[in-house]
Formats: sequence, C-alpha cells, structure tokens
Amino acid sequence: MGKSAITHIFVDFMILPGMLHLPLVQAILRDGILIGAQNVSAHSEGPYTGEVSADHLANYRIESVLIGHSERRTLLNENQQVINDKIKQAWECDLNLIYCVGENHEQRDAEQFDEVIND
Repeated sequence: MGKSAITHIFVDFMILPGMLHLPLVQAILRDGILIGAQNVSAHSEGPYTGEVSADHLANYRIESVLIGHSERRTLLNENQQVINDKIKQAWECDLNLIYCVGENHEQRDAEQFDEVIND
C-alpha cells in the first residue's frame, strides 16, 4: 500500500454570533476557533442607527464578515448595489468575506437555482 499524498487536513471552524454577542463569544472561545460577524454596514460612518461599520468590527478584532445572505436580500431588500457597498467597506478594513450566493427556501423548492445565481 502506497503512502498517501495528504498527511494532514486542516479545517477552519468559525462561529458567527449576533452582533450583541460578539464580545462575549470572543471572551470564551478557545484558540483556533475563528469568529466572524453576520453583517456589516454599507456605510463607513454617519447617522445609520443600528448599523455596525467595518471599521467598528475591525476595532473589535473581528476578521471576517458574512455578506449577501438570502434572508437579508429577501426580507430587507438588499440588492446587489448594497452588497457591493458592503464588500467595499469590508475590504477597506481588511475583513475577510464570506459571500453568500444561492436561493432561499422557496426558490430552492421551485428549482430556481440558475435564475437566482444569474440575476
């Protein structure tokens, strides 16, 4: 039997808690478990009540952010321009992106994957 070319497999494990719980989760996580935010503002600064800017996330030592989730696209009408603005903000603060693509539950049941991805 020959030796396998793969000797180790490394898997990153990340937790993406709600914004209010980011500091708590950071305080109790073990080394090697990553933490990310579920969202980021499309704006760098200004009077955007309830929004969390990429700069604020970076100040809290958050390294990754989830962008483009189907729930935000559907329920909050986040279009591609808003998502692009969020991506730009995240990149400006050197945040890693977890970019969601795909259909929501109803679209999946209707087998509309291709239409959603190509929109």
